[in-house]
Amino acid sequence: MRMKRLESLREAMAEKGLDAFFLGQRENILYLTGFSGSTAGLYVTEENAFLLVDSRYEEQAKAECPDADVVLVSRPYEIGKIADGEKRVGFEEDVLTYEVYHLLRDEAADAEFVPAAALPRQLRTIKDEDELVQIETAVKIADSAFHHILPFIKEGVYEIDIANELDFYMRKQGAGGPSFDFIVAGGERSALPHGVAGKNKLKAHEPVLMDYGCVYQHYCSDMTRTVFLGDPGEEARALYQIVKEGQKRGHANCLCGKPISFAETAVRSYFSSCEVESFFGHSLGHGVGLEIHEAPAVNAKNEERFRNGMVYTVEPGVYIPGACGVRIEDMAVMTYQGPRILTESPKELIIL
Repeated sequence: MRMKRLESLREAMAEKGLDAFFLGQRENILYLTGFSGSTAGLYVTEENAFLLVDSRYEEQAKAECPDADVVLVSRPYEIGKIADGEKRVGFEEDVLTYEVYHLLRDEAADAEFVPAAALPRQLRTIKDEDELVQIETAVKIADSAFHHILPFIKEGVYEIDIANELDFYMRKQGAGGPSFDFIVAGGERSALPHGVAGKNKLKAHEPVLMDYGCVYQHYCSDMTRTVFLGDPGEEARALYQIVKEGQKRGHANCLCGKPISFAETAVRSYFSSCEVESFFGHSLGHGVGLEIHEAPAVNAKNEERFRNGMVYTVEPGVYIPGACGVRIEDMAVMTYQGPRILTESPKELIIL
């Protein structure tokens, strides 16, 4: 599988007229070689894939990366000993620091370094069967955590305690850790789209918004559910149904071969008819894989089309300052027949 990925990168390099590609982003190196260490460089040519590691990772790299030539270096950008006259070398302009860029140029002074971060990013956008197995397992663990956490949501409990219990439970189910800093926001704080869990106590008749996920075998999951600790009142109930319907329309407009922008446009149109569109301030969704946020961006500005194998979220939210916020988020994989929604946790209004 790794060899196939490397060959796909080489084909993309050839189309762009690149003789080599230097990669430094951990996720790209993991995707192409299987190396799971934190520090490495990868120099891909038409014939070879050189994995540059220091002495801390030499044995690990040899064990994890049978398809790469492991090169021992002091710093992961020391390509001078392996560069062999390549004239055009691609690099990840969105992650490479200015300092390392100039060090690379010193290592291969005769080469032209060409911004080409889109090449590995585009490859990773389409998940293969192996990746989908890991992603679906991460999603199942998060789903299980939702059912586990409901009895813990009680008046007087701290948000941070809910977040910690979610993390602990998912680790016990096999997760390697959280995929991001969990959002657990009760009451008025639910109107903060990124209300990271803190020492706020949950109160009766208020919403509790939980946005969380885990990492399983390097792949991420991401989901959001909003529940209520006691009857929240008519307005909050109505808001929840609006968001739920909005998400349904978002999923319905995610279709293989259709513009990605259609999905957010449909949700915003519906929210506008409900006079809440101005309270939806973020994109409808994002890709998920080795990173919690990766391509494709699921928003009204994305001119790309949905393709078979894309994994992404649909997460509309409406946030009324000083009152409450509601967000519902699922992960889905695009198929030729349409989206297959991976997240299975219930979405009917839950009053605890």
